[in-house]
Amino acid sequence: MARLRNEPDSPGAEFRIAVAGPAASFLFAVVGFVLMFLAMIGSYSTAAGVLFLISAGNLLLAVFNLFPGYPLDGGRVLRAILWRRTGNIVEATRMAGICGMLIAAILIIFGVYMTIAPNFRSYFMGLWSVLVGLFLFDAAYSVVKHTRANRRPTVSDAMSPPFSIEPELLISQLIDSVLPLHRQVAFPVAKDKQLYGILSLDDLKSLPREKWHLTKAREVMRPIEERFFVEPNSTLDYARELMKRNGVGSLAVVGRSGELVGFLQNGTFKKKKRSK
Repeated sequence: MARLRNEPDSPGAEFRIAVAGPAASFLFAVVGFVLMFLAMIGSYSTAAGVLFLISAGNLLLAVFNLFPGYPLDGGRVLRAILWRRTGNIVEATRMAGICGMLIAAILIIFGVYMTIAPNFRSYFMGLWSVLVGLFLFDAAYSVVKHTRANRRPTVSDAMSPPFSIEPELLISQLIDSVLPLHRQVAFPVAKDKQLYGILSLDDLKSLPREKWHLTKAREVMRPIEERFFVEPNSTLDYARELMKRNGVGSLAVVGRSGELVGFLQNGTFKKKKRSK
């Protein structure tokens, strides 16, 4: 199992580090088997036997380390994949750790079965499987427990259900019918959950009142840019900094497939602080 003092900077770096260990074990196994065959050709039976044990051990180690459960190297590969898909290393680590606990439980159950099954009694192998399973379970459980203790709040913890206005909505309708019911400083402009932009009430200050009934939301909205939306698994700290910079004080929350799933504004953080 590869262990580093510091976490990698990216999913790609994590993947490369994780596959290095099993790749080295596979390489040693291949070299060992080649040397074993050469020893057999030269009638060095003792050396061939030793090389077989070493090569087989490296091969088994490589296969075992590729099991998709953290902190095994295969689990780190899984974490890299989940990290790339979710963008959240903490959540990816938690999920890979849970997989590690499941694999450990299987090893323990299999070890007990090997020990007590009438037609398959192998006390040494059974005990070894149980011990490895217990070790792996403890390591994986510690990882999961650590991620829960250090989990940073995400946008999904604080976002509100998405209330949006359609691009064709007149500003007069927004002021007269929508705003009294939804006290927001900005509104996502969307249709069929497809986000088109953000309309800030501050942007309406420069619009003459006599034009409200002639102007549609799409004409005064801010077109969608990266600074106006986040994904649900983004941290609240990141969302807060983004809202400070985007000049709107609000963010649309968009799922991985591009659909509008929530809304976040500065008032959300104030309410969250008061509720603590």
